[in-house]
Amino acid sequence: MAASTPTPLGIELEFVRAEQADDPFAFRFARQTYLVRGRGGDYETVELAWNRDLLDDLEQLRRPDRDPAIAARVGEMLRELLEPAGWSAHEATITQARSERRPVHVTIRSAAAELYALPWGLLALKADGQHLGAIEHVLLRYAWPGTDTAAVDTRYTTAPNRILVAWSAAGGAVPAADQIAAFPEDIVQVLPHASYGGIDDALKAAEAEGRPFRVLHLLCHGAQTGSTFGLALDAEDGGRPAAVDAGRLQQLFAPHADVLRLVVVMACDGGNMGEPGNRLGSVAQRLHRAGMRYVVASRTPLSARGSTRITEALYRSMLGGASLERAFIDARDAAAREVDHLDWASLQLYARPADGDAGDVLGTRQEPEPPAPTPPPTEPSKAPEPVAAKTPPAPSTPAPPLPSPASSGRSTRWLIVGLVLGIVAVCSVIVLLIALSDDPEEESDLPELDPACITSETKLPVGARPIDVVFVVDDSENMKPDLAALEKTLPDFARKLTEGGLDPHIVMISGTARATEPGLCIAPPLGSGGCPTKDHNPPLYWRVDQRVGSTDALERVIHDWREYESTLRYDASFHVVVITRGDSAWTPQYFTDQITSGDANYEEFFFHAIVTRSSTTYRELAMKTGGWLADVGDDYGRVLEGLAGRLIYTAGHACEYAIPEPETGSFDADAFNVELVAEQHEPLRPLHVRNIDACPEQGDGWFYDDPDAPKTAVLCESTCEQVQGTDDSVRMVFGCPTLRPE
Repeated sequence: MAASTPTPLGIELEFVRAEQADDPFAFRFARQTYLVRGRGGDYETVELAWNRDLLDDLEQLRRPDRDPAIAARVGEMLRELLEPAGWSAHEATITQARSERRPVHVTIRSAAAELYALPWGLLALKADGQHLGAIEHVLLRYAWPGTDTAAVDTRYTTAPNRILVAWSAAGGAVPAADQIAAFPEDIVQVLPHASYGGIDDALKAAEAEGRPFRVLHLLCHGAQTGSTFGLALDAEDGGRPAAVDAGRLQQLFAPHADVLRLVVVMACDGGNMGEPGNRLGSVAQRLHRAGMRYVVASRTPLSARGSTRITEALYRSMLGGASLERAFIDARDAAAREVDHLDWASLQLYARPADGDAGDVLGTRQEPEPPAPTPPPTEPSKAPEPVAAKTPPAPSTPAPPLPSPASSGRSTRWLIVGLVLGIVAVCSVIVLLIALSDDPEEESDLPELDPACITSETKLPVGARPIDVVFVVDDSENMKPDLAALEKTLPDFARKLTEGGLDPHIVMISGTARATEPGLCIAPPLGSGGCPTKDHNPPLYWRVDQRVGSTDALERVIHDWREYESTLRYDASFHVVVITRGDSAWTPQYFTDQITSGDANYEEFFFHAIVTRSSTTYRELAMKTGGWLADVGDDYGRVLEGLAGRLIYTAGHACEYAIPEPETGSFDADAFNVELVAEQHEPLRPLHVRNIDACPEQGDGWFYDDPDAPKTAVLCESTCEQVQGTDDSVRMVFGCPTLRPE
């Protein structure tokens, strides 16, 4: 038996605000004084300047195109904040524990709510600048003071360990199939298109059966609700998606805290409290305060690939016998592989030190869990002694004798001879198969479609993801510098979209430059070169020559719709970009109602805002739809480069194709096929497989995004790879029985 893991060292950072200490939410946007409990139990005073620069840095950390120096700057700020409270001694403990391969569990416990908005995982060590949350042997967790974990319901102590995976695409597509594949089928139940009531029903039904869920894995999108963030879930009646705030989610899950051991909120901003000090707090924090033992969430936007990496690593580690704490570190390390995102630093674990340091969530621990609530050891005043390894018990039966060196040598020689003969035989078979496959007389086994059954078909280019982008640019007098900068940078923006695998149609709503009025004239290759009299350059660029004031950008999107609707495509993602120094006379909800009904009638859209800090309407729309936010007047080359990156990121996989309505009849999932066609070769007809797990490693296939309610056809990875960079097209064929493996 292997030696047991050394008992973790515990470091607790306890904060309380110097003023109005009895009110966790009495935050003021100014320099604040905090008391931090020191190693000896006494309190030291530290100060933090809450100012615009700090909030700007926190906002920048949410962006994929952030300046890497910002993370380092924030990390140093956090270390300097803690220096007066004896952080250097804690850092020495962490450094020594690393050399001894001893784990360290650091707990942030604050009676000042605003401090949970800080990215403590970025706290930088003075010696080497390494971030606290990136150190392999360090676990960072959060705990709300004065709360306890709900007592376990003893009625279910012998019940099997089960996981509920609830997912909703109400706020946009989610990698449901990829994440479901991380769970063993025998212990997981999947709840698709999850609604508030659907989750409640599933939890209650499981408890009524005596088989409650121990883990809830909730996959969806985050949604801004007022000054904080909630989750976007399906509506109860199939209507508009619901943005459920943290308080309502606490109300939903609190009655189940005595059976649920772990809730994983795999959504953007699941750990984001919104404005510092707001009284609702984040979703993760609310569930933790309700008595949930473990809650895992992300404090900032989470990349789709990063969320899948986190899911795979977290459950693989737990199912392999690791503690929840060790599994969380493994998940954090897996997230670090997404180098364009700070998913690893965004990941949060809410857990109480009193519950121990080796949580056995799924009953798979290979070592007995330490009894709770025994507190963990704290840092000693001198260097800790290494924990001795346990001596393994003597085996109950003698081990078989090892072979002598002489017999071992003879066995090795015969093994080598056997391997050589085997390799020769395999190579001979391969050569024979290659020769047979090259026989020009061999008949093709390509499945055929009967032309008589085809009712309609649609043809799309491979790899070119269609995207429609409507720019609405304020052409007021105070926008002259911005207009000049946009004229120089917009052509490069369009080029980046094309290089990123997109097929963009760009619409520009703004007045053209005239003798007495400012405006925009975009030069080729984006514009036509005929501005101001003739500025269309279809299909890439379409101009709506309409003056845009400082308050009417949203109205122009709706009122000028018929001027540009002909250039929009049904299968393209739809984006609106507003650039102004003003704010809208419309409310965010009114614009949303307009764009999702009437002539536009978009079920989903993305809103991006390059505006001032006081442009609250535009900023709220961008945050609600997962859009891009930037400050008007910034370096437009950098701003538009970041916007292009966001559009490429949100456009989805290059081999995912929305299924259009057939020209005749209705869509039938069992009478639909996908073909890859080109002039250079015969049509390729990949077979339909059940899901991504059924895709062949070699060979061709495709699957539906959702087998029960398909909206998208997705090419398997091997099929997608072989058509990238070709002139192939995807032909969607309606009417013939779906070709599937025999």
